[in-house]
Amino acid sequence: MTLQRFQCLSQQAQQDTVKHLGVFLGERVSRDMTVLLYGLNDFYSEIFRMRGSGAIVKVRSFTDTDLLEPYLAEIDIRELLAEL
Repeated sequence: MTLQRFQCLSQQAQQDTVKHLGVFLGERVSRDMTVLLYGLNDFYSEIFRMRGSGAIVKVRSFTDTDLLEPYLAEIDIRELLAEL
């Protein structure tokens, strides 16, 4: 599925697609939301959930790798460095 085709889906269909086809990559907390990052084919998708209720309020999809920066601080590379 391409990003353009994905963005034409309803929000519910996007959520279902991410749940069934997406690969979970990371999580971050942003104010009152938890944001889950998934990889799908050649694009990324974020699911914005309200903290507490868990209600999904937004799905954002993109190909720009600059938008991955908020997740980089969560990646632990100590094991990789120890192998060098």
